[in-house]
Amino acid sequence: MATTTYAFTRGTDSPSIMATSEKVTWTVDEVFHDRRFDATKRLVPDSWVWTQHLAFLDAGEQQTLNHICVFSYVHLFGSELVASI
Repeated sequence: MATTTYAFTRGTDSPSIMATSEKVTWTVDEVFHDRRFDATKRLVPDSWVWTQHLAFLDAGEQQTLNHICVFSYVHLFGSELVASI
């Protein structure tokens, strides 16, 4: 089976990606420095996580799902932010 190499994928091999990631000089803690979140409210707009389209969930369940989605994103960035919330 033949594969096609596209111009936008050049330089996206694992060694190049790792080398670029090691150049990053910020941490999650530096970005969110002392920021606190109000757990009684949605953390991001519904349009980001589409909870409003799940009519079978009541408002509290939609808010819980909003938080679950947000913390799933946070997990991608590391545990430093979770510890500060």
